[in-house]
Amino acid sequence: MPSTPPAPQLPAWGLVKGAPGGLEFPGLLPDTPNMLRSLFLILLMTLVAAPAPARGQDRLVGRETCVFGMPYLGHAVMPGRTGLLTDILKEVFEGAHVDLDHRPMPYARALEAVKSGGVDCALDVRADGGGALPARVPLISYDLAAAYRRCTPFKDATSLAGQKVAYLNGFGLVRFLPVEVDPLLVYDLSSAYHLLDRGEVAFILGDSLLLKRAMDDSRLPIAPFVISPIRSLTVRPVFSPDKRGRRLRDLYDRRMRELLASGALLELLRQKGYDEAAIAKVVKVNRELLPK
Repeated sequence: MPSTPPAPQLPAWGLVKGAPGGLEFPGLLPDTPNMLRSLFLILLMTLVAAPAPARGQDRLVGRETCVFGMPYLGHAVMPGRTGLLTDILKEVFEGAHVDLDHRPMPYARALEAVKSGGVDCALDVRADGGGALPARVPLISYDLAAAYRRCTPFKDATSLAGQKVAYLNGFGLVRFLPVEVDPLLVYDLSSAYHLLDRGEVAFILGDSLLLKRAMDDSRLPIAPFVISPIRSLTVRPVFSPDKRGRRLRDLYDRRMRELLASGALLELLRQKGYDEAAIAKVVKVNRELLPK
């Protein structure tokens, strides 16, 4: 019987002479230690020579990123790039092919970082941005309120005078009060309800909706507690005071106007399961931009 001819050997594409593309590496044979070592060195040199990404630049895909500096804030800013405010900013920027990268950090540090250009944006209630570039289109209403036990006398913000008041660390909410209080900084509003329940504080200060969510999260009976409004503040993104910050600020303003005017933003929030109380806080500060 005639012998079977040996199967033809296929070249290692791009590694041997005559390969498509004209790449020739003499002395490299497929599946040899010499070839593997050389490939490793080529790959290593490529990685070392690659330029470091600038702020907000994704090395792998070259896609721009807006770095958002903010601490976790109840159900508004949560881990895993979730939460009401994070979801709104993601829709604004990612719809324009700019990724949102949330960097959790203390609030005071976030405000300093945005002014120095360490992050691209944060959130603030000061209309002038406090040294950063404020967005023209608001993000949401911050409805400052006080939670207290039903047996505690309360008329208005003056009722907090001289009282032990708990509020989230780093937010400086007492500067919005007309009276001096005895502050207690906490890192979690739901834990603050246990302090309130034990009489260790007289009031908790915070956004009314966040206080309501924290009351539910505390798993305490809700009947003994009351939440009363104090004043409303307008939250808006603030951006780094440089050319990049101005461009991202303008992008945010344009996209927010588009999403509000079309009704797409409110529809998205409903699809994500946010209740009407949360959506109403967006509507409250942007009513004139919504469809008539």
